[in-house]
Amino acid sequence: MIEYEDFVHDIDYERLYDALDFEPLRQDGDDNDIGQCFDLLGLHKNGDRTGKFVFYRESGLVSCYVCGSCTLLSFVESMFDYDEDQATRWLYQFADDVEQTDESFLNEIDDILKDRTPKKVIQPRFAPQILDRYQPYNEWPEIAEVWAENKGVSAEVADKFKLRFGRIRTMTDAKEPWIGEAIIIPHFWRDKLVGWQQRWLSDDRPEGVGKYKSTADIPRYDTLFNYDRACGEDIPIFIVESPSTVLWLASCDVPAVASFGAKITPAQMRLLRRFQQGVVIAPDNDGPGRNFATLISEYLEPFVPVYQCDPVQIKGINDGCDLGDLAPNMDALSRHLDTMFRV
Repeated sequence: MIEYEDFVHDIDYERLYDALDFEPLRQDGDDNDIGQCFDLLGLHKNGDRTGKFVFYRESGLVSCYVCGSCTLLSFVESMFDYDEDQATRWLYQFADDVEQTDESFLNEIDDILKDRTPKKVIQPRFAPQILDRYQPYNEWPEIAEVWAENKGVSAEVADKFKLRFGRIRTMTDAKEPWIGEAIIIPHFWRDKLVGWQQRWLSDDRPEGVGKYKSTADIPRYDTLFNYDRACGEDIPIFIVESPSTVLWLASCDVPAVASFGAKITPAQMRLLRRFQQGVVIAPDNDGPGRNFATLISEYLEPFVPVYQCDPVQIKGINDGCDLGDLAPNMDALSRHLDTMFRV
């Protein structure tokens, strides 16, 4: 399987520019090519006449002083409305094919087997205005309002978290385009928009279209959803897997962060040490959820007070349940926390 990270630094930008019909106006240093913005977000009211767009060859980033920055992979996804796999394969055609000697091949294998210094994480950054293409809470259609009601997400929280509704095009397993209705859940990190998660509203989705889809290079393994707000709290912070659960807990005045799934990373657990007032681990009721709780507890206990909320049990559907499945009944949440909250 082709991995974007394996060839991004071998891309022939001259050939890439020809394919994109991009003509650099000037250079900044040896590796930064500056030209007119493609304006995929429609933020340049009179067009880009001076050249505000930059390809950073060394880092594999693209940036515009107006639109924001992201990886080259994410840019190609937006440019052609590709999914991650399509964008990867499209970019791969511009990777240089280097003829290797036997010696160079063996040296490369030796290098792969050595312990490597972890790569520096380069986070995307989007202009907040990109969200304006989608509908804010006060303009939501009925299907989106029903989702918010069922999830217990209040109007105040929908506005505070800048939730949006949109009809979005994606690709199915059969490589066919499909347009679905979705809730847009923006992810802000250090007050910067670094991506968003789409929560499809239709249960009748084609093969290959899961319940959630995130922007390609969202830093899900190096950040926590709602971390910025949680850092201002002085009571224990709930740790959950899903941003949707954070939204409901916020509607109940319960501070929480989400890890974007059961796979919590060392980088995320280091961030949790910030909460010296304590954390409450609220895992999903399944095997990955139990591993999630064990990992966090074992890591954090030497640093901060750690409490655990027993998994939610709902008759007939215990497997995979989380606190969000108690929504929108706030009384059910209160009863669960009163009777099943433990150290």
